[in-house]
Amino acid sequence: MISQIEFFYKKRRFASSSRPGGHSSSIKGTGMIFDKLVTLINNPDPRRLDIMASLKDPFEQWWVREYRQRASIPVVALLDLSTSVSFEGENDNVFFLMDFLKSLSRSTYRMGDRLGLVGFDNSIKDDWYYPPSSKRIINNSLIEKLFKNIEFQRGHNGIKILHTLLPKEPGLVFFVSDFHISLDLFEKFIIDSPRQEIVPIVIQDLAEVSGWKKNGVSLLSDSETNRKRLVWIGNDWRKKIEDSYKNRNERIKKICSKYNIYPLFMSGKFESERVSSHFLMGDLS
Repeated sequence: MISQIEFFYKKRRFASSSRPGGHSSSIKGTGMIFDKLVTLINNPDPRRLDIMASLKDPFEQWWVREYRQRASIPVVALLDLSTSVSFEGENDNVFFLMDFLKSLSRSTYRMGDRLGLVGFDNSIKDDWYYPPSSKRIINNSLIEKLFKNIEFQRGHNGIKILHTLLPKEPGLVFFVSDFHISLDLFEKFIIDSPRQEIVPIVIQDLAEVSGWKKNGVSLLSDSETNRKRLVWIGNDWRKKIEDSYKNRNERIKKICSKYNIYPLFMSGKFESERVSSHFLMGDLS
């Protein structure tokens, strides 16, 4: 379990909050981030006087250094709790979600941000809804309690109203799912949440794609529809599965690229270092 490890994250756009925190803000003030030089007339604060810039000015104007504040942001975790997410392959997806949420809780606490949580399946799960708060409500104790009593349900219609539960203030939204969902609904969610920076995390256990036995008859069950069918597992079947996942992943990337979003594809094991690298170095998928 690596749930105690924090990860780095940041907004690509300036924060608009006046609350102090760890993110670059668009609000001018007494922060430590240099923004630009302005004349003393426009910003009458002689404490910020830039002597060198003033002496170099041929028009002999006094110049002042203007700074931006650092601010906190709301961070929301949207967790897909539909039946397909309960899949156990090389790793258990439930442990992935729990480790991610514990790591996010510690990371937001370190950054001074407000953390919110929404769990959904075919509807919004009331016991998994917590609006963003500066109080450390979503701690390890609550997270373990939630996962101890978790009940997975079929369907994903809850995604249709997720945007109504997000804060009005621009922030960061982690959308964590195995993406066995309608990608049209996912794109509609992005369109309905223009003020938020969305970070899709795609859980994809290797056993889903390549964990099939070499040859033989197998009884398959769809966790979402509960339909069962008897199939022959052979080279053609394995290629069909691999192609379907490849095509789905390409479509996820295509949808996200339309809105300047970078999805993060992860195996069934949560690795906080990969999340940090995603924010520091861009798209690594």
